[in-house]
Amino acid sequence: MTDYKEKRRYKRIDLSGYIRIKPININENASELKGKFKNISEGGILFESISFIEKGTLLKIELTIPENKAFAARYKEFANVVGKKSLILGKVVRTTKINNDKWNLGIQFVNMYEGDFANFKRFLELIDKNYNW
Repeated sequence: MTDYKEKRRYKRIDLSGYIRIKPININENASELKGKFKNISEGGILFESISFIEKGTLLKIELTIPENKAFAARYKEFANVVGKKSLILGKVVRTTKINNDKWNLGIQFVNMYEGDFANFKRFLELIDKNYNW
């Protein structure tokens, strides 16, 4: 029997919410996509898309940390993070067809504002250790 070794650098958290993405390319008319993400980590996100996006495509991502009143009340220091938008540069690293009209896109975070990243990282740590979302 072969032992499976996890290749991911960051632990994935099953947390869903909505994001907006837009491919960054020469075509300025690229469509913006809105959709649901299925899980998230410090290093990336799994996004369910109605459109195929080629592996290697750079994306402008607008992510809103999902609101949860019980969480916000317990962790008041995140009142400025929960429900707020962050702009992230991402890259499609994996595409998997779900069915005829849906794709799962594995998106790696390439760059995020330092302050946003610090808050985002701490938020994920608290979710992972202390809270049943």
